Amino acid sequence: SLNAVDESTGAVVLVATRTAADASRVVPTTGLLASQLRAALGETSSLSEPKLAEQTSMSPSLEADHAFAVGQGLLEEGEDIRAVPQLERAVSLDPDFAKAHVSLGLALWNAVNRNEANIQLKLAFKSIDAMSERERLKFLGDYYGTIGEYDRAISAYVDLLATWPEDLRAEINLSVTYEQAGDLTSALKWGRRAVEQHPRNVVARTNVPSFCLQAGDFECAVTEARSAIRDFPRVPLYTYFNLGAANALLGKRVEAIEAYDRAIQGEPESLAYPRLDLAFAEGRLEDVTRLAQAHAVANAARHDDIQSNVDWTVLA
Repeated sequence: SLNAVDESTGAVVLVATRTAADASRVVPTTGLLASQLRAALGETSSLSEPKLAEQTSMSPSLEADHAFAVGQGLLEEGEDIRAVPQLERAVSLDPDFAKAHVSLGLALWNAVNRNEANIQLKLAFKSIDAMSERERLKFLGDYYGTIGEYDRAISAYVDLLATWPEDLRAEINLSVTYEQAGDLTSALKWGRRAVEQHPRNVVARTNVPSFCLQAGDFECAVTEARSAIRDFPRVPLYTYFNLGAANALLGKRVEAIEAYDRAIQGEPESLAYPRLDLAFAEGRLEDVTRLAQAHAVANAARHDDIQSNVDWTVLA
């Protein structure tokens, strides 16, 4: 059953009840309730085709849906590495769960496991006909953005936002796609729009200082990064890296090192890279050697051959 009330006025928007015949009908029945609610809120196409109304893009397996929900929540908080096991569980429980394949692909891509990310996105592509129009456009944006076809990705996100203008993930991914395409003006425009509509989303908030930094507005990067760090108990590590880089470029060495040092609380092995950059910029080659050697040994101990090779390349 669903009882929906307008919080601002207290008016009843919808009271509805539907019964699922068995466990396999729980998700489609929930989709029908959601369509009734959207229709009550003014979406004219919600109940025009019952089979489409049942399409939630979720799995008929409630266990898979739970794993997906946990993983997606972590992904939206910028916790890509922690999201991966949950999303892997979701697709193992339901190999046809296209939405979970998409999120797993994005999490792996963000965690720099590009080969496996592409495999997951291609698996999702096989089920594109089973997606709702909203999910189809979202997936096409994600897919084309991941393989570097930025114009097609941008077109898909813009089409989606024309109908669903407050879709947070589409706004965030559109801004990032503009960034990847080198259009930082549009990246900032859409990044700020996402923040205006969703000020409590940590990814939207921490993307803006990154865009400012790349656009050469270092004061903006510092202000926005500090604001996010102040407002959230935990922020993605790149927030500190962006804050440190912006301060370094403003000639504020002490503040830069302070920002880098704060990152050690979250992931100590990541600290070497910004410190290496700063040492290079200042011509401190002995410190470069020391940091790179320590990082190479740590990566080798964790069997991270790719990053260890990067460190030894620096030393060479």
